[in-house]
Amino acid sequence: MDISQVSELKNWGSFCPTKATDPEKDAEFQNISFSSLRESLSMIQQGKMLARVPVHRLQHGHKTLTNPMAQICNDKDSNDAILDAVALHQSLVETVGEEKAGVFWKKCIDQNLGDLILVDFFPSAEDFLQFDDPFEALSTYMVEYFKANERGGLMRVEVVENSKDEFRVDVVECFFHSTACELGQPTLYSHISRGDDIFFPKLGIPKEGKSFAIYERQGTLCRGDKACDWRYHRAKD
Repeated sequence: MDISQVSELKNWGSFCPTKATDPEKDAEFQNISFSSLRESLSMIQQGKMLARVPVHRLQHGHKTLTNPMAQICNDKDSNDAILDAVALHQSLVETVGEEKAGVFWKKCIDQNLGDLILVDFFPSAEDFLQFDDPFEALSTYMVEYFKANERGGLMRVEVVENSKDEFRVDVVECFFHSTACELGQPTLYSHISRGDDIFFPKLGIPKEGKSFAIYERQGTLCRGDKACDWRYHRAKD
């Protein structure tokens, strides 16, 4: 396929939803969350934590956010998702401490929790393999993906390089991280962003055959770096 046909791939020029739209996937999403919760907390701790969540959710829902990304975000689902995640994380930390809260998130992410949304949204590595140059197709698609996130007010992006063998983007501002920080939970996305490193390499790794793109990330905003760096390198033969 010619590169001009990349725009025919699913969800071209859209940003990823924050929740599963398929009822079966949503149920699986909930099952993984509660399974991880049972593995990480005792029954008493679960009860205490779950009682705190709606209280914090209500408190945060009434706050007027002042960070620049919150001011321009125009997606209600994204706003609801960050408020839900912050309320859950805050309740976990208050119940069992930061370390055990991290264990919970690790269990969720390692069970490919994020994949339930991402796999349905993004084209597969096999989709990109249909093109004369799969790496160019992936890079072209990702440029539009990041532009869509900017239009939605979810992040501010700088394209560092988009060349024959390199695709490099820096996310210098992020609605999710900025909002979590403003609500007093700066460590939240240091746990959740782990899911990116599990899913996004798969876009360059077909189930059969050789990889055509190698994903790499060295810095994230939530770890105190200047940007979340997204890198794809053309795989060498």
